[in-house]
Amino acid sequence: MRQVLILFMIFTFVSCSKDMTDTTVNIRLKNVSDLMFESATYNFIHYGELNSDQFTEYKQFESSYRYGSFEVIINGQDYHITPIDYVGEELLETGDYTFELDIDQNELRYELVKD
Repeated sequence: MRQVLILFMIFTFVSCSKDMTDTTVNIRLKNVSDLMFESATYNFIHYGELNSDQFTEYKQFESSYRYGSFEVIINGQDYHITPIDYVGEELLETGDYTFELDIDQNELRYELVKD
């Protein structure tokens, strides 16, 4: 019984010592279109040029939602998505994520993938 109590105390200490408010996420972009992105930006963080079927490096964010502000430039033309608000949205869990970006019918589209 004493061993069970000791294990319970150790488990409780380890569980409580973890920062439960940690929402750090690593986010990268992937160009799934057939076009080259001259510039790609997520939530005002510039990722740079992005060829077709190419991934960027991960960038760390203190927190993020399942969508955000995107901007890509293709052949000098600006495509963007700007969210209105995040009411009712929950933050992403800590981890690695990829936003797959595409141009469909002259509109920027995205899909979030948990890596």
